Amino acid sequence: MPMYWLPVYAILLFLSWPVLLFASDHRLVPGKPLFPGSVLISQDGVFALGIFSTSSNHSYMGIWYNSIPEFTVVWVSNRAAPITDLSSANLAVTSGSNLVLSDSNGCVLWTTNNSISVVNSSISVEAMLDNTGNFILRSSAAASSAVLWQSFDHPTNTLLPGMNLRLSHKMHPLQHLVSWKGRQDPSPGEYSYGADPDNLLQRFIWHGSAPYWRSPVWTNYLLRVNYDMDGIKSSMYMELRHDGDEVYMSFSMLTGSFIVLLRMEIDYSGKVSILGWESNMSAWKALYTEHEEHECSIYGYCGPYGYCNNTEAVPGTCKCLDGFEPRDDKGWIARRFSQGCRRKEVLRCTTHGDGFLTIPGMKVPDKFIHVRSRSLHKCKEECRSNCSCVAYAYSSMSNMDIDGDATRCLVWMGDLIDMEKFTQGGENLYVRANRLRGTERKINTLQILLAVMSSLLMLTCIGFIWMSAFKDDKRKSLLNWPARFKIIKGIARGLLYLHQDSRLMMIHRDLKAGNILLDAQMSPKISDFGTARIFGVNEHQEYTDRVVGTFGYMSPEYAMRGIVSVKSDVYSFGVLLLEIVSGLKIGTTGLTKRSHNLIDYAWSLWKDGNMLNLVDSSIVEGCSLDEALRCIHIGLLSAQNNPNARPLMSWVVSSLDNEAMDLELMEYGKGM
Repeated sequence: MPMYWLPVYAILLFLSWPVLLFASDHRLVPGKPLFPGSVLISQDGVFALGIFSTSSNHSYMGIWYNSIPEFTVVWVSNRAAPITDLSSANLAVTSGSNLVLSDSNGCVLWTTNNSISVVNSSISVEAMLDNTGNFILRSSAAASSAVLWQSFDHPTNTLLPGMNLRLSHKMHPLQHLVSWKGRQDPSPGEYSYGADPDNLLQRFIWHGSAPYWRSPVWTNYLLRVNYDMDGIKSSMYMELRHDGDEVYMSFSMLTGSFIVLLRMEIDYSGKVSILGWESNMSAWKALYTEHEEHECSIYGYCGPYGYCNNTEAVPGTCKCLDGFEPRDDKGWIARRFSQGCRRKEVLRCTTHGDGFLTIPGMKVPDKFIHVRSRSLHKCKEECRSNCSCVAYAYSSMSNMDIDGDATRCLVWMGDLIDMEKFTQGGENLYVRANRLRGTERKINTLQILLAVMSSLLMLTCIGFIWMSAFKDDKRKSLLNWPARFKIIKGIARGLLYLHQDSRLMMIHRDLKAGNILLDAQMSPKISDFGTARIFGVNEHQEYTDRVVGTFGYMSPEYAMRGIVSVKSDVYSFGVLLLEIVSGLKIGTTGLTKRSHNLIDYAWSLWKDGNMLNLVDSSIVEGCSLDEALRCIHIGLLSAQNNPNARPLMSWVVSSLDNEAMDLELMEYGKGM
């Protein structure tokens, strides 16, 4: 694109930075320092590292995009100690396995302070700029190559795809993104971004040491973001995950997404955005912004028990929760909301009879207590049983748990502060309230009546089941192993027809036991194609914002990222196969201490060599154990997290029909 097509401000900004004259190798070795005017270039040409100058005549060593016309810095080493004499500066790899930025007088402006040293004189070290934008110091011997230091472990104001921001502080200190001081001043600014030091489930922007903005609390460990770049729709995701003893946040593009240059940045004004380079416009485009640009989104703006209402035509108005009123009426009218709201009626706490108002679509308050390993019912009781508890919120965090806990129960023991209400997204906040008179009395009467009727119905059902018990054996005899094996192979052939043999490829998207019909001969028929998706001749996968189906049977990439392919159905088939062999439901819990569901249980038995324990005890006698074990093996292969590791249905059908085919198993849980 010709330079005169660029916006005027972009041209001025680009020309205000120095022109770097010489490109060197992408590696830096001892005895060959990097001087001003020379740069290291990544092998793909996307990134460059060198020394640049600002309008204030200060110079810094940093990394920037080499392949776009707008000079954009993503990392700076010596933010707090700028180079004042540009002609004397150089960056060198020392014999002590460190990187040092110094001047001709020997004054050290920045160093890696690497704690790992290479003592073997036969092994040298080198620094290189890789294609991800990571500046790496490593030992250069192939046999003992090891990373000694890397810039990705020391973020400044920018997070690149695949770069981790450390949120926990078990073994290492917390990491924050720290803004620049000004548009062209890389020195540390007034704003920073990172996790709450006391709770990993929310992110903050701080102005100095005071909270400036707070994110919604994570309701899942993966947040998907859709975007449109150069007319092409694609997706990326923000993720909270374990890496060893620490917890990190990162963001990446989804597999198969349209590849663009992406970065997350906190700018000098405190705004945090994910930006993409739009080549058609030769400019950075904001794809996602962490906070709305109105004062109502500032931390605690609406005061205790007040919330920022974003559901109206003009967002950014403070309101009181239901059952509350402004503490300062005149101040509220004058848009002074700091005193917040108070209850209209004094709370009379009874631990057995209080009700909870359900307020949907909320960014739940700050200052919560995270109670671990609680179901929704137990989370409610945790709050109801304590008169100091004023609210609770609950979310199931999917099977991507951290610290072995896939639940998220939050309770509040003090004022509810920093809340927002959204038109889309958000979650339910349950606020403690006095029992309502009149209407609730009628509701309670109805509840008592329903409880009595339910008890009578339950007793009737128990009696019926007891009378029919000699028949809970006749039914199982119909579903002996030959019948189950026939059903498994029939479902597999049906899926193969949908995926391969029909005129157009069809993905069912809701394959489960309830959608398999059996005729008089126990032959299976796949039913309910209301959620099915038809693919064109050259289509293999697609992305959807509307995830439909049944949790437990959904593949991880479909449930969390909206990726639809034949491998989605293969995963559901694997779950269904394990259910048929075991006689257990996918959501069965309590099988072992570490098993969240049937797949976890099956995998633990596989690792322990006890797969026979998974076979339904009612069919063990007279069952072909080789066939049953082969089916379990195929089920685990099909229900792997990594879609690329799952087999196609053509292979599954052949493997079920041919016992001579070899089976192998990749490690469960990897590849996501």
